[in-house]
Amino acid sequence: MPSAGLKSVVATSGVAAVILGLAGQNLLGGIIAGISLQINRPYKVTDWLKVGDTYGEVMEITGVSTRFAHERRHLSRHSEQRNRQEHNR
Repeated sequence: MPSAGLKSVVATSGVAAVILGLAGQNLLGGIIAGISLQINRPYKVTDWLKVGDTYGEVMEITGVSTRFAHERRHLSRHSEQRNRQEHNR
């Protein structure tokens, strides 16, 4: 029969694993989305892109985000773009 100390260590590590898993889910999704955009290249620098309600010219595409110019500079993370509808022209 396990001791009370061992039970609390197992319970704490289980909670920590769940927290890390949920936190890493968004990070991993962003990395996968960035790789997909680098491979498929659905848009390029100088294309016009609409993400959500924001529309502007693509200025830079990196591994984790796309920077585009609107009335002001806007940064759109690839993990956010997965969940929004995009249109390029």
